[in-house]
Amino acid sequence: MAVDVTPLSLLVHDKAQEMANALGEEFIRRAREELEPHRDTGTLQDSIHVQRFYTNLIGGGVSVKVICDAFYAWWQEEGTGIYGPIGERIYPRTAKALVFYWRKVGAVVAFRSVAGTPALHFWQNTIDNWDEIVAAVAG
Repeated sequence: MAVDVTPLSLLVHDKAQEMANALGEEFIRRAREELEPHRDTGTLQDSIHVQRFYTNLIGGGVSVKVICDAFYAWWQEEGTGIYGPIGERIYPRTAKALVFYWRKVGAVVAFRSVAGTPALHFWQNTIDNWDEIVAAVAG
C-alpha cells in the first residue's frame, strides 16, 4: 500500500488557494449581476476580473485580487454631477456645450450642462454581501 507523503501544509495551502479562487469567481459573478439591470454595452461587467493570486510563502496564506479596470468604473460606482461626491452639475471647461452621442435617443446631442448620473454602488453592494458569497462558496 502506497503512503501519500505530501505534507499536510501543502494540502491545506492547495485547498485554501482553491477556496480563494472560488471566492473571487463568486465575487465577480455577483458584481456583474449587480450591474445587469444597468447593462448598456457590457464593457463594465467584462472589466471585472481576477488580477492575480497571492501566496505568502512564509505564512502560508493565500489571497485573490479582484479588480474592475474600466476607466469609468469609479464614476459608475460613486456617481457624477449632482449625484456624485461634488454634488454640482457638470459644465464644459473649454467649449460652450457638452457634445456626445446619447444612445438612448440615438443621436449626437449638445447641452450647456448635465445633471450627471446616479451612483450604482455595484462594488460596495457586492462587498456588503460578502457573508453570502462565503456561504455560497463554502456550501
